[in-house]
Amino acid sequence: MKFMDAHVHLKDRNDEVLDVDALLQEMDASDIERVFLMPADSRRSENERMLKEVQGHADRFILFAFVNPYHPDCVEWFEEAVKHRGVRGLKLHPVLDAYPADRAYMLDPLLEVCDRYHLHCIIHCTSDAPNSSPLQMERTACRWPNVTFQMAHMGGCWLANDAIKVCQRNQNIYLDGSTVSLSAVKRAIAACPDRFLMGTDVPFYHFEMEKLKMKLAVSDPVLFEKVTYGNMRDLIAERGLEL
Repeated sequence: MKFMDAHVHLKDRNDEVLDVDALLQEMDASDIERVFLMPADSRRSENERMLKEVQGHADRFILFAFVNPYHPDCVEWFEEAVKHRGVRGLKLHPVLDAYPADRAYMLDPLLEVCDRYHLHCIIHCTSDAPNSSPLQMERTACRWPNVTFQMAHMGGCWLANDAIKVCQRNQNIYLDGSTVSLSAVKRAIAACPDRFLMGTDVPFYHFEMEKLKMKLAVSDPVLFEKVTYGNMRDLIAERGLEL
């Protein structure tokens, strides 16, 4: 059986090198067919490194630019990367880069690019108040109904129930279960089976850890295939994320 992973970073794991070749080896060992890949932070140098190193592997990696909206040329750089360098989505981290997840004047120029090119946006969304709650993300997603949004970590430890409610009432929001508790994943899949995506947050975690969590969360084989493969496959097709 093959799997897809909606949350992977190109970054070494402590003292262990996890470059593209090593990442592909881990993916092959764990039957991971394809991943959403992004740098570990929004430094332009890390984005450039990723774009350079993954050349020739479009069949395995769908690329997300990790963008800091404070950077003065971020919109122009992002659109150029979409048009000419294979980027198919946007990663935002309101906690790491210190801005509210619903700050319209900062985020809307980037999301306008996502809207124009039919892209997918991943937003870090944990219990890290005041910048990154599910309700803040919902306000942003409601402004851009034709953009799909992925709630990375779906509210973390304390706000998973809020995340589930937000997903239920917004058809353009997907839940990403990386680093989330088993009980929260079970609740999310029961409530939103069509918009739950398996994610590991590699290299901070391991593919096999998340696969085990999913096996513990889902006993029905049809539903298991859906949340570990089918939903992401369908999202890729609907958004046209394949090059």
